[in-house]
This record gives sequence, C-alpha cells and structure tokens, in this order.
Amino acid sequence: LAVLDGTAPHMRDAEIPGAVDELIDLGTFWNADLLRKRREEICRLLTQKASAYRSAYRFLALAGEADSAREELLTTCINHEKMERAAQRELRLLRISHTPVHKVAYLSAFSMSGRVRLDTYRDTAHIISVSDPFGASRFYLEALVRILADEGLYSFTRIPSCFSDGISEGVYLPENNILFLSNSSDNEYRNINMKRFLYADKIAAVRAELRLFDRVREEMLAAAESALRRAGVLHGSLEKIYGEAMDFPEKERFTSSLTARVTALLAQDD
Repeated sequence: LAVLDGTAPHMRDAEIPGAVDELIDLGTFWNADLLRKRREEICRLLTQKASAYRSAYRFLALAGEADSAREELLTTCINHEKMERAAQRELRLLRISHTPVHKVAYLSAFSMSGRVRLDTYRDTAHIISVSDPFGASRFYLEALVRILADEGLYSFTRIPSCFSDGISEGVYLPENNILFLSNSSDNEYRNINMKRFLYADKIAAVRAELRLFDRVREEMLAAAESALRRAGVLHGSLEKIYGEAMDFPEKERFTSSLTARVTALLAQDD
C-alpha cells in the first residue's frame, strides 16, 4: 500500500479506479469562493513558480552536460586496472555475508536548500572517504559495486547520486559497518586518494578543460539552487493563500478516518 502526492509536477491518475487506485480530493476542504477572489494573484504566483522550476531544470541539465563531458575526459585518464585491484584488496579485508542482500538507498538531495546529505550511517559507520578530483570518485565506487555484485559474497547498499542514478556516491557494507563515501570529511576513518589512479601526463593534457567543466557545473548548480529557492518562496506564498481558505478541523477528521482505513487494510493483508 502506498500513499502518493499526486499534485503537479508529478501528477498521478487512478489507472484502476476503486479496485486498486483511489483519489483523495483535498479540494473538498477549501473555500472555493475565497480562492476565486484571489484568482489573479494565484495565477500570477503559479506562473512565476512554473517559470522558476523551468529555469532550475534548464540549469541542472546544463550542469549535467558539463558533468558528462568531464566524465568522458576523465575516464581516459584513469588507470582502471590499478584501481580495480585496489578495490579488490579493500574487499578482501572484509567479512563475507552468509545471506548476501543488495539494496539501494539515497543519502543526498538537491533542493531549495541546495545540496544536502543525510546523516544515515555516518554517525555510527566507519567511513572510508574517496577523494573526488574532477568527479573521479564515481569510478572507484562503481568498481566496488561491480565487484560486489559479481562475487555475490557481501551484503551491500549502493548509494546513487541525487544527480544521476548512474553515478554512485557511496557504498555501505552493513555486516562490516563500513561506508565508502565520496569526498566525505565527517567522522572519517580512512581516506582513498583517487590521484593514485590518475595518469599524471594525461591529466596535464586535459587539465584546463576539466577545470572549465568543473567551473561550469558548479555555476549551473548555483544558478539552479537560486531558481529553486525562488520557487520555494513562491510556493510558500501560495500555501499561505490556500491555508487561509482551508477547513483544517474537517480535514483532520478526514485524515483520522483515512488513517484508520489504511491501518485496517494493512492488518487485513497480514
């Protein structure tokens, strides 16, 4: 059973109405007359909010292009064989699992608060920080993931980047309580220096381009963050308008009734 936010920009419809899917209409609890009186203000705020989100997505897309170009250059500068051997040596030091389980979990997000990373695992795990010159840590972490998946001896959780599911920013091994994490300085247990696996001559040949792509990526991310903050302010203004038109006591009574139904459905499934 899942309860989803089905409002824009991630709207959902009932694909199998009633039998599988139900729609919850929170519009039942607002005073439409009050909202109609502020129609022009609402439309203006919605237009501005949509524009801010479009800008944010454009900037993120440009940041992604710069990142892809940087990654393409960097992959030719890495001694992949040496890196894979080093990753295998790391794993040989760890206990294997009796019943290996592979999971995926997210630690970071990019939002109106900028780039944030949850403290999950970090307060208790031994952290092995993987340095990230020009975004190089992803290559080492992906090598770890490949070896772990191929050997099937260890339980692990792959932690994708919030920017792309194809990029790993961490790997957690629960039975060893070790977290390999890109560019972490928190509670650091040990560091893996990615410069060991870079060909110095090849890096020198493309360093100017790598730095340019780095700079463009960071500038686009900063612009995207600014646009998202603007969208957040506009969203707050809309929430205030709708909040003033909502019958919250009635909405809370409905929430209690819905919660009871959900609990009953879960008990029935048991």
